[in-house]
Amino acid sequence: MLDSYFELKPSKWFAVILLVLHTLVIASIIPAPLFPLHVQLALVALVLLNLLFQLNRYALLRGGASWRGFMLEENRLLIDCRSGRQWSGKVLPYTVCFSTVIVLAVKPDDHSFARYQVLFADALKDDLFRTLSVRLRFMPDRTHDGRQSFS
Repeated sequence: MLDSYFELKPSKWFAVILLVLHTLVIASIIPAPLFPLHVQLALVALVLLNLLFQLNRYALLRGGASWRGFMLEENRLLIDCRSGRQWSGKVLPYTVCFSTVIVLAVKPDDHSFARYQVLFADALKDDLFRTLSVRLRFMPDRTHDGRQSFS
C-alpha cells in the first residue's frame, strides 16, 4: 500500500473543545460549597495548568513531545516529534475514525502502554485527513481476534 507522510498543523477545533471542557470543569468547581475557598482555588489552578499543558502539547503542537507528523506503513506508524525525536509503534484496534475526528491509538515499540493522539480534520489538509481516515478504517488486523473490521 502507498506510504504517506501526514504533516500535522495546530488544530483550532481541538483548542476550542479543550477550552470549553476545562471551562465547564472550572464552572462546576467554583459554586460547589463542599470545599473551602483555598481548596477551590487550588483545584482551579490545577485545571488551568492542565489546560495550558494540553493546549501546548496536543492542540497547538508546541511541546517537544508534540507530534510534527507521521508516516503510515500498513499498520505501523513512524512518528516525528517536534523535539526531533522519532519513534515507531503499531496502530491498535481501538483507533476510531469519524468524519471530523480520528482518535489514533498507538503502542510504541519501546513502551508497554498505548499512546493516543486526537486528530481533528483541521489538523491535516482535507485530502490527507480523508486519506488517513480511509486507510485506518480498512486497515487489516483492526480487531483482537484477527478479523478485519469495517467500522
